[in-house]
Amino acid sequence: KDDASDLAIFLNWIEKRKIEPHKHLIWNDFEETGRGIGAKDVIKEGETLITIDGEELITTATVLKDEKIGKILSGELERLVDPSQLISIWLMFQNSLGHSSLYFGYIQLLPRMFDTPIYWDQEEIKEITNPLTQRKAIKQREMVHELYLNALEVMNNHRETFNTSTSFYSFDSFKWAWTCVMTRSVYVDVNLHFDSPLKDFKGNMFRGKNKWKENHYGLAPFFDGFNHDPNAKVSGSFNPKKKVYELKSNVEWKKGEQVFICYGHHNNSTLLLEYGFILKDNPNSRLDLKLEVPEEFYNSESASFLSQLGLSPSRSKNFFVDCNGFSWNYLNTVRVLLAKDEEVQSIWNVLEDLPISEQNEKSTLEFVQREALKWIESQSTIQEDESILNSNRLSFHQLCAVKLRLEEKKLMRNALNLIDSKKKMWQITY
Repeated sequence: KDDASDLAIFLNWIEKRKIEPHKHLIWNDFEETGRGIGAKDVIKEGETLITIDGEELITTATVLKDEKIGKILSGELERLVDPSQLISIWLMFQNSLGHSSLYFGYIQLLPRMFDTPIYWDQEEIKEITNPLTQRKAIKQREMVHELYLNALEVMNNHRETFNTSTSFYSFDSFKWAWTCVMTRSVYVDVNLHFDSPLKDFKGNMFRGKNKWKENHYGLAPFFDGFNHDPNAKVSGSFNPKKKVYELKSNVEWKKGEQVFICYGHHNNSTLLLEYGFILKDNPNSRLDLKLEVPEEFYNSESASFLSQLGLSPSRSKNFFVDCNGFSWNYLNTVRVLLAKDEEVQSIWNVLEDLPISEQNEKSTLEFVQREALKWIESQSTIQEDESILNSNRLSFHQLCAVKLRLEEKKLMRNALNLIDSKKKMWQITY
């Protein structure tokens, strides 16, 4: 079947559900984004773009009430470790039913492949040169495999329902289902707004966390066709009185325009990890960093001071470089860690953006400058990356990785220039 046929089947399915998109919304192919949703006529500010009945959101409540597998999975909750597994198993099961699934119209339109790093090969992963982002990508791949093995144990206990010898229940199938859940869900507090059996469920820990507290995934048919724009002027939320999910427009959309939503104020590394794309001019661009200082600086006294100042003893929380340079947390954490005993009484100055001391500020700026240069020297150059981009020999995944690291290098170069300027101003002042 062609795409038009898939879309026709889906839209016919939507008409039979309690899902009400605005009459002027139309699915279309757009040059910048591919398939998306546009306005076939003017949509005015304040109008509702779509209303989805709570029963139409595909949540853990949907899964546990399912006539065919609800009871089975309800009896296996103690074995599972994450609410995303429940919806993923349900999605695999519905996919295995083919045309006989009540959700066939929706499932057949879902993408079969994604561009998040769990779909990348090892060589493509290596093109992500920021250690923090690369580590997150590798951990994500490992985590999904762990979730699958755990889910497979449960499904193997019920082979009369889940034929795990078929490709419908392979790792690739689970990876597809899990990615559908993670990239296409709206946020809805299932335990709060639905008659959820998981409301008081404690469950097993997974990687040191109780993931059952994160029972907020809701696949939203039709809604998940909207593409991302960080500047999109829309507001969406679950209305507990009406028991519906509503999306309202805060601007007027002209005829022919693509209608966007905002997936969140994410930088490009987060967009790549969670959704599989990056933006050319992302207003939230930033480079996440880990603070590399000698171990002896991190002691109980410095941790106490950092906490009192609202700074994290962690070496990476809110440590980043953006268009304004090094983050407030990064700079002030360095100031506090480098403060000498006789300067302790002045560390509160950082809350008013005042130096702790002349020597401390000088040491801080020199330290940050060294770290910036060290980071730059560990990377390929801007010219090398631009040359690679011009070679036209890259896969889409490699293209994303090189564009991301090129953006990060430019951010770090700008941050270094700002530090140089601060040093010169400091020398003139003192």
